[in-house]
Formats: sequence, structure tokens, C-alpha cells
Amino acid sequence: MDKLGDKGVKIQVIEGTAYVYIDKPYWDKVKKQNRHKRDYIGKIGEDGELIYSDKYLDRQKKHSGEEELVKALIANRRFFGATHLLDCIGKKVGIEKDLIESFGEEFSKKIMSLAYFLILEGESSMYRFMKFAKTHAHPCGEVLTSQRISEIFASVSESRFISG
Repeated sequence: MDKLGDKGVKIQVIEGTAYVYIDKPYWDKVKKQNRHKRDYIGKIGEDGELIYSDKYLDRQKKHSGEEELVKALIANRRFFGATHLLDCIGKKVGIEKDLIESFGEEFSKKIMSLAYFLILEGESSMYRFMKFAKTHAHPCGEVLTSQRISEIFASVSESRFISG
């Protein structure tokens, strides 16, 4: 069985939800024009993973007779240039090293990612970080929710590090 990537996998965003389907073009002899039939596969979740529909899973099992599911090939791209420049500056100046010494590796990556957002998207509110994290390469590499961002800001205080 062919991989889905070879079968015309398409994504359509409707009201903020990305739906994945296989597009099957065909010639309509009666109307004398190209037409399209869509086979719905599923949707893309918040973390970018493909969530298969039950109907599609059932069709796959019946058609192939196997339990193994054909994986869809979905391309993903992220903006890299500006964040790479900030990575280089952070290493050259020593900010990255200082943050790691002060906060630990994982927490410092989250702080740097939030700083990148504030530098590159200075006019945006912090709740927009979730979109930024999905479309840009950044040190943390994960999407932080508004609640997690608030917790990060609340946990950073000068008094926490003066005594150490």
C-alpha cells in the first residue's frame, strides 16, 4: 500500500482546526470537467500530531488486513534565521551560560524562548507565544501555555538569587 504522502495528502484549516484528507481528482464525463473526491483522514492536534478519525482507521484495517497504520507525511517548517542569530549572540556574549548557571538547563531554555519572543514580536501579547512557538525554532522547542508562562515569570525574582 502506498504511503499517504504519495496520494495527495492535503490540509484545510476551518475555523482554526486543520483537517487532513486525501484529494482524489477525477474526470466527470457528464459535466466534462475535473472534480475532486476527498477522503477524510483526521485532524492535526495542538502539538502538531495527526489524530486519525475512527472511520479512517477502520478503512485502513479492512483494506490492508494489517494492524499497522500507514503514516501520513506532513511537512512542517519553522522560521530559523532570527532565532539562530539570537542563539549566536547569546553564546558569544555569555548570556546563555549565565542563565544555565542561574536557572538550570531546562528552565533557562524556557526563559530564552520567551526572551526571543519578546525581542522578535515586541508588540504582541504573551498569549501569542503559542503561535510563535509553533512557527519558529527556539531553545525550548515546545509550546508553553499562558499558564506555564505566568508560572515562569512568577518564579523568577531577584531575591531568589541574591542569597545564593
